[in-house]
Amino acid sequence: MNKASEFEKVIVNARCTRNGGLFGMQFEFRDGIWQATNTFVIQEKPPVVTTPRIPPVYPTPQITPKEIHGEITTGYEYPGCPYCRNRSFFKCGCGNICCYDGVDKYGYCQWCHTRGLLSGRVRSIQGNVQERNKEISYQPGAKPMQAAPPRVDNPIFRNNPDVKKLNK
Repeated sequence: MNKASEFEKVIVNARCTRNGGLFGMQFEFRDGIWQATNTFVIQEKPPVVTTPRIPPVYPTPQITPKEIHGEITTGYEYPGCPYCRNRSFFKCGCGNICCYDGVDKYGYCQWCHTRGLLSGRVRSIQGNVQERNKEISYQPGAKPMQAAPPRVDNPIFRNNPDVKKLNK
């Protein structure tokens, strides 16, 4: 069975049901329950590090896979999907996680692009262990929780000067 320390954190990759954006969900083991406590945007393409005469190097984070089992839910401080703010999630038959509005009977998986009837509860998730006392940072200078700015190509925002500033 799963023996977790009181302060253990596990990071799970997820996708936004609405736009397919990749984000991380932080789960913490509290009072015998795995609770989602935070989310953060993950860049799909890692930054390229180059120096003269040396080929590009893509940074690879140290990953320790971990499957969590038992009761899995969202904590009271969980901010929701960083793209659409959905405050729930579902696990697709393909094994991946997507955000969920908590209302619709059907879910659309942005990993395998299938739609299906949602039922039951999530009892296990594959993630990666976060080392104690270390913050995960996938972007230099990124804060653990960042909302994605509105896209400029959306006709609603196209002529808004405030949105153009955000996307620069």
